Amino acid sequence: MTWAASGRAYSALETRRATATVTPPHRLLHERTGLLVRSVEGCAYQIVRLLRAPQLRRRLGHAGHDHVRDNFLHPREARDYLAAFARLLEGAA
Repeated sequence: MTWAASGRAYSALETRRATATVTPPHRLLHERTGLLVRSVEGCAYQIVRLLRAPQLRRRLGHAGHDHVRDNFLHPREARDYLAAFARLLEGAA
């Protein structure tokens, strides 16, 4: 992922609005947290779909925001590390 793409992803996180980005497919859940496309035609189709469906834009924006917050930000990573260290300490005691 390029820095610019990463910057757009975090911008979307802050605003809860749909944004174009380049991201590894495993980070985006198609139809749940965003829309994956594989061609120019597919991209055009999804853009028109989003333009016609404000409720879909809203749902994807909120779900994408929550997904990134819960799975890819530093506080979540810190919680994972702390939990792993706690398990190691429990095993050593």
